[in-house]
Amino acid sequence: MDRDHILQLYITNFSGNATAEEQQLIREKLRTDAAFSATWRELEQEGTALNVEDFVQRMDTQQALLNNYQRRRRRMRMQRMRMAAAAVVMVCIAMGATWYLYRSNPAHQQLNTLAVSGKVPIRLQTKNGEVITLDPSDSSHTLRISNAVISSHAGGMSYASTDTAQNSLTVPAGQQYKIVLSDGSEVSLNAATTFRFPFHFSGSSREVYLSGEAYFKIARDPQHPFIVHTASNDIDVLGTTFNINAYPGANVATSLTSGAVMVRNREATTQQLLKPGSQAQYDGNTFTVQSFEEEEVLAWLDGTCYYHHMNLLELADAASRFYGLQFTIANPQLLQQTFTGLMKRNSLEDFLSDLKITGNINYTIDQDRIILK
Repeated sequence: MDRDHILQLYITNFSGNATAEEQQLIREKLRTDAAFSATWRELEQEGTALNVEDFVQRMDTQQALLNNYQRRRRRMRMQRMRMAAAAVVMVCIAMGATWYLYRSNPAHQQLNTLAVSGKVPIRLQTKNGEVITLDPSDSSHTLRISNAVISSHAGGMSYASTDTAQNSLTVPAGQQYKIVLSDGSEVSLNAATTFRFPFHFSGSSREVYLSGEAYFKIARDPQHPFIVHTASNDIDVLGTTFNINAYPGANVATSLTSGAVMVRNREATTQQLLKPGSQAQYDGNTFTVQSFEEEEVLAWLDGTCYYHHMNLLELADAASRFYGLQFTIANPQLLQQTFTGLMKRNSLEDFLSDLKITGNINYTIDQDRIILK
């Protein structure tokens, strides 16, 4: 039994999720398998350093506190909404006329045309180079590629195949897509993301590769560990839900919402076991673990992107990826400003309006570019 398999059993056991059969297997291996026993003791020492037992004991309490905190936040939001409702009624009358004039503005029409015309198709490429394009707005239909039957539907795809070769699914900027893997695991892919996977998993582990951002719902199978590889990290997974942000040029952030994962660098010289509600950020040398706002980290699944204290260059890069359009900055003096807010995928106009209000930034449209000035 290899180390990855033993690691999965170890995390399962200390997370309190081991079945009776798995517990019996662990006891038997500890008695009869010297290599298994040595690896298990090594993991126990690492687990002690990581306070794994303390994590397991506190998990239920921490989850209850988190749930209570989220309920308080929802109540506070409802109170603010009620207080704002009366003001909204008065404002809507004035906004109606303004909105009519805005929608009639040629610049608004040009912006809408640019957003639609800039869409690039989603591409699925097999190892032998065969390519099909996928439209997330299409209704259900069936496609054939190499040795697979693809079931494409609105927003995603599933498939049937016994082919174990790696395939590449590329989601361009401005879009997102969902794929159901052969083991039943679900992977939601954010904009500007490439995901490599086999049509059919074989061997002792289930391994995939990610560049970009994805949210995973992994089907539980302790006998076949699920491993996500990024450029700098490997993530060992149980039956778990988690988000990985691994865009090139930025820290890799792994955010765990349920279950347990072990993140390690590619050289396996440092690793970190995560508990639900924790995020590990890897800067190329070390992991930093902190709590995270699930509502914000996973907002992209609903077409929203939060940004905090970003300078305009960083924000232009994020907006280019999020909207699938090219943003350029004409005035270097604007680079000193920082911004906090949110983007909605179907509300490019609102984002540009926010830049105007908060940073006095205007824009012009030049063919397929939005120029900030």
